[in-house]
Amino acid sequence: MLRFCRRFVATKTTVPRWRPQTRGYGNLSLSAEDDAAVKKVVESHVNCTNPDDWRKISLHIPALKFRVVRDVMLKVDCNLSNVDLTNIRDVEGIMQAIQAQRSLTSQANPFSRLDPVQRYFELQSDNLPSNIHWQPPAPKPILSKRDRKNKIK
Repeated sequence: MLRFCRRFVATKTTVPRWRPQTRGYGNLSLSAEDDAAVKKVVESHVNCTNPDDWRKISLHIPALKFRVVRDVMLKVDCNLSNVDLTNIRDVEGIMQAIQAQRSLTSQANPFSRLDPVQRYFELQSDNLPSNIHWQPPAPKPILSKRDRKNKIK
């Protein structure tokens, strides 16, 4: 059980929840500055008995999850999507979501002729189910001069 004081105090390890493995982000890590910022925010909201357990804190309490995620997003200056916010279950999930968001935005090239949806499918091809794939749109037919005139009328 958890005891409540002015701050949330984690006194018992929670049972890890089941997570689908299709949404994994691989072995990505945050920079040392971001890692320290996340640790500072988590420790400001939760008293950890062990200094190394701050990554394993469960966020199943909505008020705690809201406070931690809000402060982390402000400190790290990263906006997370609703899907990522829904799928976050612990502090490690926050860190993975931030890293995934940054990797997607850092690889975007404004001069690329690739469709953004195609780029997403190429980047996330390992994490998508096997029945989802990218099919490029059909090329537009090249019309003759006579057909173009008939089409305008």
